[in-house]
Amino acid sequence: MNVTDLVAQADIVHSWKSGRITMREGLLVSIRRRRLKIPASIARVWIQERFKPGNRDQCTIDYRSSGIGGFIVLEFIQSGPSTQLATFRGACQMLDEIARIRQSVAIFAHVSTDAITDRLLLRWGWERHAGKLSGRHWIKRFYSGYPPVNLSRYNATSMHS
Repeated sequence: MNVTDLVAQADIVHSWKSGRITMREGLLVSIRRRRLKIPASIARVWIQERFKPGNRDQCTIDYRSSGIGGFIVLEFIQSGPSTQLATFRGACQMLDEIARIRQSVAIFAHVSTDAITDRLLLRWGWERHAGKLSGRHWIKRFYSGYPPVNLSRYNATSMHS
């Protein structure tokens, strides 16, 4: 099933353990349940970097629940050289909204590309995490509440009505 409206279909997304968010040209294309999980790895990131997807304004985020205390793990982000910041930002805000729907306390991410800067992560509410581990580990906590997300801004169906 494809979710295209997080307001109307929140209960569906709430029940999923993992999913894939797809944004194109700043609009939500779909959120789908992921049954077959391809684990994120440095090798997968390396392959994506060498063989980038087509030249289009698209961003895909794979996520899963950690099974521990209501956390979400941002597993993988895929975008191409033509992906606009608005499309990437929209995908990240969809993940924030999914965290709210699931009442998650935080999102974890291991950021392995320099294209996502520390400054950008800090601006969007992320903090450094797990400093003793190698790599760039980040966490976005929701202990004080969830950031507001204007979902209608990303809804393709409301743009055509």
